Amino acid sequence: MAGLDFDSLIRTHLEAANRNDFDTMDELLTEEYTLELPQSGERIKGKAKIRDLHVNYPAKVHFVTRRVVGQGDLAVWEGTITYNDGPPMNRVAIFEFRNGKIARETDYFGEAFPAPDWTCTL
Repeated sequence: MAGLDFDSLIRTHLEAANRNDFDTMDELLTEEYTLELPQSGERIKGKAKIRDLHVNYPAKVHFVTRRVVGQGDLAVWEGTITYNDGPPMNRVAIFEFRNGKIARETDYFGEAFPAPDWTCTL
């Protein structure tokens, strides 16, 4: 999949999500797109089910990108997600591509917490 601009594709996808632009999001996904959420055990398969999830989701979400790295048909997005203007949570998403579209996304979330008070000596 040489030449795929995964960075632009992912950023466009998440910016569309920030605007609730479901049509643009649909254009970027394969018909068999799958969203995996390992922490909750959710797996949503198919573009129609994903659209239904996005249209009916009970919270306002906002994504901020820190960086996107990848090669070929695999990329990793790192940034934050905010629900209903609350505190941002760290999020990492693994994106897989097929035929220039997003085919699979696996998301990992984590709330921020203070580092322990300790000293490391080497």
